[in-house]
Amino acid sequence: MVIPAGYGQINWIYGGAAQPNGAQTTCGVDVSGLLTDPEDALVLLASGWSTGWGSVVNGSTSLVGLRLKFGPDETGPFYELSTNLPGAGAGAGMTPAVAVLVKKITALGGRKGRGRMFIPSPDEDAAGGNGVLSPTPLLDWQDAADDVYNSLVGMDLPPVVLHTDSTTPTPITSFQVAGTVATQRRRQRR
Repeated sequence: MVIPAGYGQINWIYGGAAQPNGAQTTCGVDVSGLLTDPEDALVLLASGWSTGWGSVVNGSTSLVGLRLKFGPDETGPFYELSTNLPGAGAGAGMTPAVAVLVKKITALGGRKGRGRMFIPSPDEDAAGGNGVLSPTPLLDWQDAADDVYNSLVGMDLPPVVLHTDSTTPTPITSFQVAGTVATQRRRQRR
């Protein structure tokens, strides 16, 4: 993805027993209106994670760090924060390759008007054998997605879809949790 000037990318970095190879979730943001010091913004992002994704991620996975990279790619600064915030989910977690798929909804159609991100480590009982999220976990994950979205907007970091070319990033209007879990082969043990 290309991060132009005035934009940035957040990396939520995961570790723990359920993520032996680590995992990351990324989202583009518009940093042009950011009034907070970037290092303070990372502390606020960690807090937003705890009340959002952290409320549904399995307890065997922790947020171990955050990274905020400013554009342009080649010369923009970046800031990092080490954390150790375990998820609040109880019970056994799903395999490292299974994640909850969150769609990045925009006002545009077509391939450039959409994005997605993968949130690792749902509880094992959140979905049936067919991968469909049960109604209560689906609502819980959607509430967490709404919390994260609102947290970003409230911090003056409105989320955007970054593109692979120099196209201006597309504003995200909401996050929508897919009803079926997704897999990422790269997160399997090797």
